[in-house]
Amino acid sequence: LHATLDLGDETLNTAWLIMLWYGFILIVTAQVSTTAREFFSGVGTSMFQAVDYIVRGTPRPAEDPNQQTDEQKRRAEVGFWTLMPSAFITWIFAKSINNSAIWGSRYGIIGGFAYAGFYMSFFSAALVGYLLRTRSGYTSLPTAVEKVYGPVAMLGFGIMLFYRLWNEVWSNTAVVASFYSEEVWTPSWWASAWVSAIIPAAYVMMGGMRSSLVSDVLQAGLGVIFLVVILGLIGSE
Repeated sequence: LHATLDLGDETLNTAWLIMLWYGFILIVTAQVSTTAREFFSGVGTSMFQAVDYIVRGTPRPAEDPNQQTDEQKRRAEVGFWTLMPSAFITWIFAKSINNSAIWGSRYGIIGGFAYAGFYMSFFSAALVGYLLRTRSGYTSLPTAVEKVYGPVAMLGFGIMLFYRLWNEVWSNTAVVASFYSEEVWTPSWWASAWVSAIIPAAYVMMGGMRSSLVSDVLQAGLGVIFLVVILGLIGSE
C-alpha cells in the first residue's frame, strides 16, 4: 500500500496511510447489529464476549433477550464504562483537539486551559440529566421537551439537534481536511474530507449505535495512550 500511494510528499503519504489503516481497522472490527434493539439502543454482545467467542469458542449469547441469562443481559447493557468514554471522545475529536493545540501554541498553557474550560459544561449537563431522570422520571431529553412543551416543541427540538449535529460532522471533517491540504477546496482537501466522513458512516451503518459506542471506547483508549506519550515527551524535553 505504501508503494502504490505516492503523492510526492512523504509526510502526506504517511498521513493518508494512517487514515486508510485507521478506517480499515475500525470497519473490520465493527460490531454488526443483527436486531433493531442493538442498532438503535446500543445493547448487544460485549467486546469481551466477542473475544471469548473468537479465541475460546464459547457460545454467543442468544439474540432473543428472553433466552439470555441474567448475566448475559447485564453484560449486554450499555453501562458507565461504555457511555463515559463515548461521551468525552465524541466531543474532543477532532475539532477540539485542534483548537486547544492552536490556543496552546499561541498563548501557552493558559490558552489550552482556557479552551478546556468549555468542558466544565459537562458537569452542569450531567446534573440536569441526573435530575430529569431521578426527580422527573424522564428517560430522554426529547421526552422531557414533549411532556412539558408538546409535540410541536419536540419536533422543533429534533430539527435543531439535526442541524447542530450536521454542522458538527462537517466542521470536524473540515479540520481533518486541513491536515491534508494547506489550502481549502483543493482536490486533496475534498478527498480527505469525504474519506474521513465515509469511514464512520460505513461502520455506523453496519452496527448503528452499538458499533458507534464500541469504536468510541477503542478510540478513547487510544486517545488516552497518546496523551500519556505526548506528556511524557514534553516532560522529557
